[in-house]
Amino acid sequence: MFLALLLGVGGCASPTPATAPVPAAAVLPDAAQCANKGGQIRPVCRRGTPTCVLAYADAGRTCSDSSQCQGRCVVDRENELPAPAAGKSTGVCEADSDPCGCSAEVIGGVAQPARCVD
Repeated sequence: MFLALLLGVGGCASPTPATAPVPAAAVLPDAAQCANKGGQIRPVCRRGTPTCVLAYADAGRTCSDSSQCQGRCVVDRENELPAPAAGKSTGVCEADSDPCGCSAEVIGGVAQPARCVD
């Protein structure tokens, strides 16, 4: 009886729908559009996901808020990470749009807690 019940329940379960493979063109960034923006497609983070990475002209400039940069204003990695100083802080404009690694954004002259993206 139990076996019949178990088989009956198992037979009622709907099969998991198959997912169609995603075409590579839908996943990869457009190389021409990336190049037109001055970017370069390169693998980023641990997964090596191909991403259009844009270099920023103001990289390394001293800042106290991200509104002063093409990208974000971040604590100078060599000098203060992983624990930025409390209180007022200055940073530098980040080098490029690569989202990976550890960084602490400076907003309104105050270093925010560091965040790490793999």
